[in-house]
Amino acid sequence: MLSTSIGLSPRGASDAGRRSVGLACIALGQLMLALDATIMNVALPTVERSLGLSAALRPWVISAYLLPFALLLLPAGRLADSLGQKRAFLIGALGFAAASALGGAAATPPALVAARALQGVFAALLAPSALSLVAVCFREPAERARAFAVYGAVAACGGALGLVLGGVLTRFADWRWCLHVNVAVALASSLGVSALLVAPPRALRRGDWRVTLRALLADRTRRVAISAAALAVAAMSGLFLLLTFHYQVVRGSSALDTGLAFLPLSLGGMVGSSLVARRLLPRVAPRRLVAAALAVAAFGAIWVGSAGQASSFVWHLAPAELLVGVGIGSAMMPIFSLATLGVEPHEAGLASALVTAAQQLGGGIGAALLNWLAGSGRAEAPAGLPQAAALAGGHGVAAAGGALLLAAAALRAWSLPQSPPGAAGSRQLRAEG
Repeated sequence: MLSTSIGLSPRGASDAGRRSVGLACIALGQLMLALDATIMNVALPTVERSLGLSAALRPWVISAYLLPFALLLLPAGRLADSLGQKRAFLIGALGFAAASALGGAAATPPALVAARALQGVFAALLAPSALSLVAVCFREPAERARAFAVYGAVAACGGALGLVLGGVLTRFADWRWCLHVNVAVALASSLGVSALLVAPPRALRRGDWRVTLRALLADRTRRVAISAAALAVAAMSGLFLLLTFHYQVVRGSSALDTGLAFLPLSLGGMVGSSLVARRLLPRVAPRRLVAAALAVAAFGAIWVGSAGQASSFVWHLAPAELLVGVGIGSAMMPIFSLATLGVEPHEAGLASALVTAAQQLGGGIGAALLNWLAGSGRAEAPAGLPQAAALAGGHGVAAAGGALLLAAAALRAWSLPQSPPGAAGSRQLRAEG
């Protein structure tokens, strides 16, 4: 059983408003990480002109953040268990703020890349700390449902919001604000978590973290949820990349217009997580809800891939994005809950790191795979076809690949049990929402 000493402060326990603010502060920290995975994408052309960024260093502005983030997640998750999730969250958030300030002040490309790598290091500590705080601080079924609905919405739409914010900041301020904005967000999140959450205890026992990792993966429900998350995020990362190129290259949109074009996807993620999943989960078996939601997202991906240069945004791309967002948002909320259900406080950081690492790995592979499919589709276009049409055709091939990944995730989710192992787990998950 989870320790009863973990949660909001006694005063906050009777105050729904303080509970909501505490949850919002955790989500704000996680949102910052999701934004930074994509916020620099639409700013890269401006960064190139401002710093004289070479073609060789250009991809490292993104990869320098993602690689240490992914590689350090498991040891960082175990460190969070040892330090205590609250302390680890504060260290990760404040370190991320400092690294962001350094990146925003960078005068040379190597300095920017180094700052982005430092962001990735602290992100590896912050991400599992945030998810584990949600898992151990919100234990009652209704609270847990609300908490994971918020967290699922962040996971589903954070990347798209990063593209929106990156476009807005690049157009109306300066690309450096894509990094400077993290300082204010991290400070606000840290102050809220520090004031509203009782510090969870440090690890309740010592031992080899690899033994704990075997133990966590022995749970079949957790394994299936983690693998479904990896496949879904692989598809989403690739679709983000494809849509960015479609808007900027095929349709000739500006960075700002490209960012704003992702708003339907963000809205769909919020609706799917906070409304659809919370309402259906008490009445629908988790495997049916997740599988159906991912199937909806797969249909939306096919619809996205059928867009051409002249396709209407309002009648074609926007509803297609909305479908993808609703499907992913509806799936991620129960997936996160299943992946962390029933873990002890001293294992919550490592369990959270597992699902986050799966997402990072899936995202990296998915972006590379769908980019390769897009290139293959362009190469097979008939000779003499206009470049925009060839690009759109390649994107259609890649979007079909994304739909297949989502279909595979849906099939994987169908192998979830009808309910989590054990009567208590079944009652808890079925009561959520």
